[in-house]
Amino acid sequence: MAPGSRPGRRCIGASVYPGLAFGPHPFYAVAHNNQPGSRIMAQSFASSPRRPRIARATLVAGTLDILAAISLTLFYGKRTVSEMLAYVASGPFPGVPVRGLPVAVLGLAVHYALMAVMAAVYVAVADRVTWLKRQPVVGGIGYGLITYVMMNLIVVPLRFGVMPSTPAVVTQLFCHIVLVGLPIAFIARR
Repeated sequence: MAPGSRPGRRCIGASVYPGLAFGPHPFYAVAHNNQPGSRIMAQSFASSPRRPRIARATLVAGTLDILAAISLTLFYGKRTVSEMLAYVASGPFPGVPVRGLPVAVLGLAVHYALMAVMAAVYVAVADRVTWLKRQPVVGGIGYGLITYVMMNLIVVPLRFGVMPSTPAVVTQLFCHIVLVGLPIAFIARR
């Protein structure tokens, strides 16, 4: 009997995939022999060893990035921090009011949700492409460039119809590489 399996219960496909058994959540089939070449490597997110790394990467990179955004907003003085966060919230929620604490909190939640997706993608890929863990500087710079292109050259122009200015390109490249890509890459290697 495979570790974690329950007596009298068999997972469909257990005869085809001998390492497959029920894990702590009966709705998820968990491969207990997660070896390269294993035919099924499914895990529930709740028991995933990736979860703490994703949470740490989200917290660190998300905090560094939002602090940079707040600093740049205050430095340029074109809008308030609340308006900047409302702009972030208006991406998935068009028509939100421009000011107010609830909108600012929503913008912060949207920011961290996007960062969680970015962190989860990198951690998942780094677990499969092992050289990313051995070369976190190269991986972090590359991922920072990828996230920059995705956000500033695809998502924002499609949603808001604007392209970044030259100063915005410089600051955004710095933020995406140094404050997002590199921290996520170093946290993902653990």
